[in-house]
Amino acid sequence: MKRLKRFGRAWKYALGSFNDRKTKKYDNSVATIRTLILLAYLITNGFIIAGVIRHWNKPSSPTPSTLLLKTMEPTTQSPTTTSFQIEPDEVVYDEAFVVRESRFGLFNSTTVEGRKMITGLTKETVITMTRWYLKCEQEGWPEGSVCVVNNGVVGGKL
Repeated sequence: MKRLKRFGRAWKYALGSFNDRKTKKYDNSVATIRTLILLAYLITNGFIIAGVIRHWNKPSSPTPSTLLLKTMEPTTQSPTTTSFQIEPDEVVYDEAFVVRESRFGLFNSTTVEGRKMITGLTKETVITMTRWYLKCEQEGWPEGSVCVVNNGVVGGKL
């Protein structure tokens, strides 16, 4: 029993300083909370290490994000269009694009040729920004409105 008490006292000091007389009655509670935090860290790190070991030297297969990057590389060809059908009850805005609601509640605009354009939270925003985008494609982009901040590709092994 004495040995356990000594270990508990050493554990409290290892987790942090407990020499303040004002907080002496809270020492055990603080030690318990810090022990639980330490256990949470250890369990989390254990899962991270297990995941790394599990996927070590696995042959890499293309992920949806790498496939998307490959299809978005600049080409000299015109963008490919899929079979795009305008429904009879759909509104065609400016005789150029339609706006549809996705299954996730977002709104997507697509040109009448089938080229996907803008995705947004509200239908009005998508209509406004698609009109602006198409106008800029025709008349040229305003000075300072176009700049590449980052290419979005993470290099190296994560």
